Amino acid sequence: KKVLWVLASGIWACMRWSSAPAMYCAKGVCSSKASRFVQKVEVVGHSVLGTQLCKGKVLQIAGPPDDNEVMVDPAGLPYVSGARPPSQAGAASGAIYAWLGIQDAFPSAVQSAITQATDAKYHAYGPGKHVIHVVGPDFRQRDYTVTEAELELSVAYHNVFAEVTASQKLRVRLLPISSGVFAAKFLPVMPALTFQAMALAFDRLTPQMQETLMDLEQVKLCVFIDKELPLFDEAQRQYSGEQGEA
Repeated sequence: KKVLWVLASGIWACMRWSSAPAMYCAKGVCSSKASRFVQKVEVVGHSVLGTQLCKGKVLQIAGPPDDNEVMVDPAGLPYVSGARPPSQAGAASGAIYAWLGIQDAFPSAVQSAITQATDAKYHAYGPGKHVIHVVGPDFRQRDYTVTEAELELSVAYHNVFAEVTASQKLRVRLLPISSGVFAAKFLPVMPALTFQAMALAFDRLTPQMQETLMDLEQVKLCVFIDKELPLFDEAQRQYSGEQGEA
């Protein structure tokens, strides 16, 4: 854990002093409003469906979303495009599609909206089944720098946040995008990258969208694996501390 946060601190330092695209916050430091949004996020120890992986067992520790809540699905592009049937998806997406009853193909509106990594689309499948599908960047595809990874991840969160506002729901269940096999070499520092990317994404929203997110009753970041929960808790505290010192 100590090594993890040494690496994370190095990443934040690099972000501050490296040259970055114009859409980046100055020297890697985001606005105070973005920092407040990150602090608004509640890290919870269950998936978007309310399950938790603990000591090899999947436990149901919370209920699924209700009709005033929208949740995020970490979709895979082959399943959205129709190259593979959703019924073959595994992990978080597999559980979500089984719950939604998606077997052979996604709705056409979702397929037409999601054509590449970082794309996102909200769809209502029925009462209490409001989902934002997003394809996270796959950091195995090439040798990303930290800055490139952070930027691409922030685009995915930006698109998710835009769809949250479009859903007009009161609460949202987020999850760490690209934090599994897609994370590749960034896996040890994905908790840190997650909150930094969220803040960058928030700063790129329109003022009206920002207000909509800040007015949400609840913003949850759902962490399925129990042993990862303290890492995301600590990452959120570290991010808030870094921004306070900036």
